[in-house]
Amino acid sequence: MQPRTKILLIALGYVATVLAFFFLDNFPELAKGNRYLRGFNTASLLYRKAVTSGFRKPRNNYVVLILLDDKVSEDIKNNYCLQRRYLASVISKIRDTRPAIIALDLLFGQGTCPETTDVYHGTAQLQAAIADVSKTIPVVIAQKTIDASFLEQSPEKLASLRALGFKDTEVIVEPSDRFDSADTKVSYGLYTFNEDSRKIPLSWSAYSSSASVGNEKPSMLDTFSVAVAKAYLPDPRVLGEIRKFQAGRGPLTSFLTEPEIRCFSSADILNTPKPYKGSEKCRSTYTDTDILAQLEHRIVVIGKDVPDIDRHDSIMGVVSGAVLQANYIESILDSRFLRPVQGWLSLSVALVWLGLIELIFRMSVGHPHRALGLAILATVIVWIVLYDFVLMQWGYYLVLWPPSIIAILWRYVLVWSESATQHPHPQIAPLKPEAQPEQATQKEEAVK
Repeated sequence: MQPRTKILLIALGYVATVLAFFFLDNFPELAKGNRYLRGFNTASLLYRKAVTSGFRKPRNNYVVLILLDDKVSEDIKNNYCLQRRYLASVISKIRDTRPAIIALDLLFGQGTCPETTDVYHGTAQLQAAIADVSKTIPVVIAQKTIDASFLEQSPEKLASLRALGFKDTEVIVEPSDRFDSADTKVSYGLYTFNEDSRKIPLSWSAYSSSASVGNEKPSMLDTFSVAVAKAYLPDPRVLGEIRKFQAGRGPLTSFLTEPEIRCFSSADILNTPKPYKGSEKCRSTYTDTDILAQLEHRIVVIGKDVPDIDRHDSIMGVVSGAVLQANYIESILDSRFLRPVQGWLSLSVALVWLGLIELIFRMSVGHPHRALGLAILATVIVWIVLYDFVLMQWGYYLVLWPPSIIAILWRYVLVWSESATQHPHPQIAPLKPEAQPEQATQKEEAVK
């Protein structure tokens, strides 16, 4: 192989490896809106395996989910006014269990329950229930927002807002019915998610309304999960960590799966069956204790779990927004943060590691199998060091192992093919056939 060709092939292999680093680190953004592509996200499997072992394994310490699921009648789920009346009953029942916080992972947009309807008083009932409960128990309510991806449905409106200075990283708070009043403990948090659901949404640059774009500066507002965490545990240490991450890149976290979160149907809260056999939708295994007793001193998050509404892609598959919110709240209160490595640092690590692989193969010229073994051994050692110290102890997440294997195999194929070219198998000359006895006799007679 010509030296120039060899250098070109090595360079192409390493460029592909560096691109693999970038691809794995940014897969959720690259696969945005493409569920077919998301289905092949091998990085999600590697990420989940890496961050859910040892002392970083997530545990359900704080949150209990109460869901409006298939046990709730369709009339209630489809009619916002009836739904508010139903929620008023659920909240009043939960109050008696003395929870730490009641968090409503539900949206109450203006106009969703018009005053002209016969069941409008459902809003008044919910307002009264929240006012009564929040005198002693903090209540956190999700606040609806719209972003650039939502506004893409109205290109003209998006263009006009962008002309006024609206950015893709900002949101606009949608008008909502208010449930706070004097002498109550009611707070709000933005209902927003990162495109990469592994990243905990902490705060967002938000405008108070569409009319405020261009007329006032956006404010940094807390997300729903942060508002719940602050209401539950206003610990200076936790608040300091939140502020630190809000000023930089959002942290990554690990996840509890749906069966690992304590969860009950809202229908069972109002009418608890005895003995309780669990909920098929919630798949809760906590059936040996009275349901209401399991809400005491817990963060009770009330949300929906219905098909095609508030569903999100995640490393666990498609889950409800309430499941993601429960994970984010648990992560914040446990300080279960993973710092994503900066792009330039990730690239530097990739280049240094690729240089080490190249050094191993250059020191083992003519011995491709030995080079392969040493490179794999070095990969295992580096991976153990990075996993134990960088990830587990220091809390930094870096995708390293898969691209390293790609580089090793690529370099091995080149060395093996070069060795086979330089040392071809020797050609064995064909044996001459032995003379037959009759032919030998004829030759002897001819000589005589």
